[in-house]
Amino acid sequence: MGRTSRDRGAGGPQYGFWVFTFSSMASPEVIDFMREYRARASAYAFCGDMGLCRPFSKYVYVPAVAAVYKHVLNRSGSVLKASHVWPVLPVRFLTEGGGYGNNSAPVVVDLRKRELRIPFLGVKIGVREGIAEKLLGLLGDEVKPRFAAQLVLSEDGMGREIVKVNVIAMRRKNLLKSGKKLYVGVDLNSRYGVTLIAVAVEGAQRNWYSSSALSPPTTAGGRKRSPGYRGSGKERRPGG
Repeated sequence: MGRTSRDRGAGGPQYGFWVFTFSSMASPEVIDFMREYRARASAYAFCGDMGLCRPFSKYVYVPAVAAVYKHVLNRSGSVLKASHVWPVLPVRFLTEGGGYGNNSAPVVVDLRKRELRIPFLGVKIGVREGIAEKLLGLLGDEVKPRFAAQLVLSEDGMGREIVKVNVIAMRRKNLLKSGKKLYVGVDLNSRYGVTLIAVAVEGAQRNWYSSSALSPPTTAGGRKRSPGYRGSGKERRPGG
C-alpha cells in the first residue's frame, strides 16, 4: 500500500503524495511514442519551440521534461544520461459520479470499469479493487490532489519489455494565509525511481520538509511470471 506524509488535520484530508504503478507488456506503439517524446523534449531544451508541445493533450509537459534533460546534460555532460527521461501525460478519471480532469487527457483511469486506458497507444490495464478504493477516496476529498502519469520502459525477469504507468498524485495545503511557501521538486529522470523533494520557506528560514525516493520494483519477481503475464496495478510506498 502507499504511504503519505502525516495527516495535517484530524478528520481532514491527508497532504502528501501517492504513486500508483500499473504494468503491462510494451507494444511497438508504446516504444515508438517514448522515442518521439524524448526527441521532442531534447529538441525543446535547445530551441524552445512551442510547436513541439502540440498537440497539448499529449505533449503539454514537454517543457518540464526538457528542463530535466537540460539539467542532467549540464551536470553530467552526457547526452546518453540526459536522454534517459520519460514521457509525462495528463490524467483524467471516470467515476459513477462523473469525471475529474481534462476531457482531452490521454491517460484515462476508469474507476467504473476498474481499468486504466491509454487509447492512442492501445494500453489497457486492470485496476485492483484496493487501488480503486484509494483513488476514489482521494477524489472524494474536498481538497483533490493534482495528477499526472509517467510512462517508464523496463524489462521483466524474462527480458521482455514492460511499460510502467506511474500515476502520481500530490496534494498540499493552501499556504496563502501564512508567510510560508512550499517548493516541491520531482526528478523525472527515473532510471532509479522517482525522487520527490520538498522545502518549506518562511522569510529567511528554510526547512527541509521531506525527501523520498520511490524505487521501482526489482525484476527478480518477473522470473516467476508465466509467459501469459498481462499486467497489474499496485500502489507503492515511498522508500519501501
